[in-house]
This record gives sequence, C-alpha cells and structure tokens, in this order.
Amino acid sequence: MRESDGSVSITLLRSGDLKGISSVKYSTTAESATAGVDYTQTAGTIIFAAGESSRQVKIPILNDSLPEPNETFSFVIDQPEGATLGIQRTAVITIQDDDGTDLEISQPVVNEKDGTATVTVTRGNSSATASVDYKPLDGTAKVGSDYKAVSGTLNFAAGQISKTIAIPIINDTAGEPNETFSLKFSNAIGAKLTSKDTSVITIIDDDPGSFVKETVVSGLNAPTAFDWTPDNKRMFIAQKDGVVKVFENSTLLSTPFIDISRQVNNTSDRGLLGIAVHPDFPKTPYVYLLFTYDPAEVYTNKTSSTLDDPDKAGNRAARLIRVTADAKTNYTTAIANSEVILLGKNSIWQYISRPDGNSTNVSTNNTANFAPSGILNKTTGKLFTNTQDYLNNLNNVTNVQDFIATDSESHSIGSLQFGTDGSLFVSIGDGTSYNREDPRAIRVQDINNLSGKMLRIDPITGEGLDDNPYYNGDPNSNRSKVYNSGLRNPFRFTIDARNNTPVIGDVGWRNWEEINIGKKGANFGWPYFEGGLDANGNVVSLKQSQYAVNPGTASSATTFYNSGAKVTAPTYTYKHSNANNDPGSAVVGGDFYTGNTFPSIYQNTLFIADASRGTIDNLTLNSEGKVVSVRRFASDLVSPVQISNGADGNIYYVSLYTGKIERWRPV
Repeated sequence: MRESDGSVSITLLRSGDLKGISSVKYSTTAESATAGVDYTQTAGTIIFAAGESSRQVKIPILNDSLPEPNETFSFVIDQPEGATLGIQRTAVITIQDDDGTDLEISQPVVNEKDGTATVTVTRGNSSATASVDYKPLDGTAKVGSDYKAVSGTLNFAAGQISKTIAIPIINDTAGEPNETFSLKFSNAIGAKLTSKDTSVITIIDDDPGSFVKETVVSGLNAPTAFDWTPDNKRMFIAQKDGVVKVFENSTLLSTPFIDISRQVNNTSDRGLLGIAVHPDFPKTPYVYLLFTYDPAEVYTNKTSSTLDDPDKAGNRAARLIRVTADAKTNYTTAIANSEVILLGKNSIWQYISRPDGNSTNVSTNNTANFAPSGILNKTTGKLFTNTQDYLNNLNNVTNVQDFIATDSESHSIGSLQFGTDGSLFVSIGDGTSYNREDPRAIRVQDINNLSGKMLRIDPITGEGLDDNPYYNGDPNSNRSKVYNSGLRNPFRFTIDARNNTPVIGDVGWRNWEEINIGKKGANFGWPYFEGGLDANGNVVSLKQSQYAVNPGTASSATTFYNSGAKVTAPTYTYKHSNANNDPGSAVVGGDFYTGNTFPSIYQNTLFIADASRGTIDNLTLNSEGKVVSVRRFASDLVSPVQISNGADGNIYYVSLYTGKIERWRPV
C-alpha cells in the first residue's frame, strides 16, 4: 500500500462452526517501519458474534514528506477464545513511500544548431521498477520542420534514478523567432506525475534571416527624428527646419503639427533634432521639441557680419520646449502659444559669445578666438573677452543657469527619451568645435555647466530630480539636472528598459566612436579621455592625445589626470579607417530590439548606425553589458540618423537626405 493511502485494513476470517461467539487479540510489531513515525501502533481484541465470519482492523498510516525506502511492519493475532488459530497468524504490511517517487522532468533550452534536445526524467525513489509514457506536442515549433517526433515508454529498472530522451532538432536556414514544443508524460507506473507532467523544449534560432526594406513615409524635408503616440496610431516627425509633421492612417497630413522654424537655427548640423511624445498622451497632451535656437535678435540686430542673421553659423544656444496638442483637431495640431520652455530659458542673446562670428574653425592662435558662451567672469558678471581670458580666470567663473551653449556648427543638442519612471532624459553636446582642439571643451567636466551632459528632468517643470547624482537641493540649478558627464556629442541614445539606463551613442573625433552605458553619475572623460582598445583588444578609456598637449588645455588635463577622477570606459568602440576615401564616422545609438517578428538572434540586441558611413550594425551584449558580437545589418544607406523599434516588431530608421522614414521587416 502507498504511504499516501492513509490507512491499511486487515481482514480476519473464521471458518467452521460459527454458532458461538469467539475472540482473538491483535497487535502491530515494528520492523523497518517505525511506530509513531510511519504508522500508528495498534492493539486490541476482535470479537466475532454468532454467525459472523469476518472482521476488519484499520491501522492508520502516517504520511510524512521524507523520501525513504519502502518499509514494513507486522500485524499479529494470538490468544484466541472460542476458536483456534489457523496457520496464517502474521501479516507483513509494506508501506510504499511516495515521497521522492515524483518524476522530475527537465525543461531544456537548445540552440538550433545543437542537433539534439535531451529531456531528463529523474525520480527520487529507485527501489522498484517504474515506467511512464511520453509523446510530442507541437507548439510554435512544428514536427517535421523544426524537430523529429519521438514517443514511447520510459522504463526504469530497480536502482535506476534517471533516464533521458533524445529528440532530433532540425537545423534549417530560416531566420525565425525562438520556438517551443513539448513532451507530454502520462500513465506513470511505480512513480507519480506531479502537475508538471510536460517538458517544454525551447529552440533558440541562430539564423539572421532575410528582410525587405520598404518606405513608410516620404516627401519629408530633412527629417531628423520621430516618435509615436502610445497607441502607435500616429507618428510625430521632426524636420530639421523646425516643422513637425503628422503621419497617421498611412497618410502624411498636409497641415503641420507646429512650425517653429522662426525659432530654429537651421544650418549645418543644427536644427530641430529631438522630439518626444508624452507616454500618457493624449491624457497628458504634450509633445517635446529639442533644437538649436535663433533668438529674436537675429531678426533685428544688423551688423557688418551676416552670421548673426537667421539660420546662419554664428554662435548660438539651444532650447527644449513642450507644446500642447489641441483636442479640437484630434491632437493633430498644437494649441497656439502653448509653448513652455523647459531647458534653455537663459539661452538668450546677451549670454551668447559673438553670435556674429563662427568659432568652429578659428585657430587657437588667432587673437579673435572667441570666449565660451554662457560662462561669466564672476567679478565682472560679463562674458570673457576671448578664450585666453577665460583660461586665465578658470578659478573665477560662474555658469549662467539654464543656458545651453552652441559655440560650433555642430555638437549642439541631441535626443529626448522618456525613462521607465516617467522622467525625461536629454542629451547635450559639448557645443565646441568639432574639427580642432577647442579649449572651451573643458567645460564638459564642470558639473555646473550643461555642456557635454546627459540630463534627467521632470517633463512637466523641467526641474532636476532629487535622486539625480549631483542634486544640491535646488531643482533649478544646472548640476541638479545632470545625470552623466564627459560626453562629446551624444547625438542619439536609447533607454534600456530593464534598468532605466541611457545607452548612448557618443560621436567621436578623429579616431574612435563610442557606445556608452550611462549608469547614474558616470563620467566618460571627454575632453581628457576617449574610448579605444588596449593592446589586448579590450575596450578602455584612452588619454586624449591632442587635448593632453594642447597649450590651452594641457594644464587642466594634467590636473584632471592627477586628480584620480573616475572615468567610465565605453561598452563598445570602433575606429575610423583613416583611409583617403573614409567618409568619416558619426555613431547613432539606436534601440534594443524587443519585438517578436525578427529572428530570435536579434532579441535584446542593440541596433546602432553610422550616419556618415551609411551602415547599421547589430550588437549582442552579455549580462555584464559587454559587447560579445557585432553583426552588419545594413549598408549603403543615406545618412541614417535615428533607429527605433516599431510596435509592429519591425525596425524603423530616418534617412535625413532622402526625406524618408523606412523600415525593415522579415521576408
């Protein structure tokens, strides 16, 4: 009998003359089973009435939870009255333990190329023989195309604890999502199936698949970025000139959502570069726009230079605004005059150093070299007269609060991404020259300056959040908004939803492009460090050779190196080819793939692009955030400047110069 039966009944029989009354005493005797542990000690007298030929004695069995061998005890009768004992006076009761006779069934995960999936069935009690039947059940994996069917009976010999079943896996060449099928177990004998009577086998696909690229939106004027509404039915598209278009129901609407071109400085790499839709849209009907700013004075101040005219390359600043979508137009246009400045309230004419001059290409030895915008002499309260004046007074500077410098034709602002906690991340470039050693880049290492930073703010107020790494109690201070520092041009980034961490594409200078994981408070070292590889091929932070020796920055670089400041190395970096026909490099950080239509080899991998080379790569990261493989996904593209997941499971990208948004979907 099984331990879980709860009791055993012993039947006593008498034969012969049944006219009278008779009785017999009984008791239990321990053998390998223990009274009080495995069964209840029982004793007494059975009385047969006249004419009665049988009686039963019930002995309680104690069901413990310990796996153990089968055990026995005895039931004995003696001292009869009115009868004599027959030959069978003792019965041996065997308690069959069923703790540990449960069958444990493995749940294997295999790569398609492995060729075989092995299911292991283990039992706890092996003292007797046992068997169980099994058969396959299709899931997303199908018999004949993904695996070969096996079925039968698994037989355990006495003493045998585990058995295996080998299932052939078919290695096809089709890129597809991970697939599953099952082995269903039934009819267990000598063992017990629990509720887990099925083994689910997961096949990890290892084929990159084939894709078709197709145009989703066309007819745009230099599109830079887009974002969907939370229901994924509408796309807001930022154009470089400051016009925001709406795409819905497969149609590009003729009426813009908003036109802020009069405010946007649209020259070279500047313009309206970042857009985001509030994740609670339209309940919270906000659209966010990040751009290089043309102050009103560009239309009124007239000098001998034309560089301070609209859309010209004189020094400028930047802003982030939010605008309110109008319910009266089904949220397809913005309410007039609903703009709220969240960042760059002080990005105004009076704090811009030489808006009539382009300091991108000015030689460091030129006496006309311009001072940094947004940094004042603490004593005078005015902008410095030139770069050298600034460098001579580094201990006597004050940063204008809420000012975003753009002292170059590039490296202005970058992207907007909402965090999983509802905060808004904003990337800001160093705002200095992209093609020379610019001493003004040292402001990137000043936590009280917004240049070269990843910011994290409240999307309603624009204030810094109190759990930011440099929060000082004043949510409006520059440092309270800083999340990461030491960045050159973090043009595009994404948020890793698994840990709410920015993953940043930082455009490099002459040698290296970087992908950085922006953990809270991380400093990536620019302009004193940049990413690279050591002699063993490991990704490291290398001292920036030009800034380390430049007369304007060597002293501050030495101070930084000697300070022991912690610098975070990139998670991935790649080198420029330096060939004569090298188009240059400008890394574009894209999204992690989290859809379900691409082959599984892409799941949770990071897509990045190079806007100059026209390529898209796919990075696989390990659990430590290190890149373990790189796969070229696409090439010969025209200036890809954004890569994003679509709700349809496809990958979308923006082509700046073709005026298109395109996508890849599996064939």
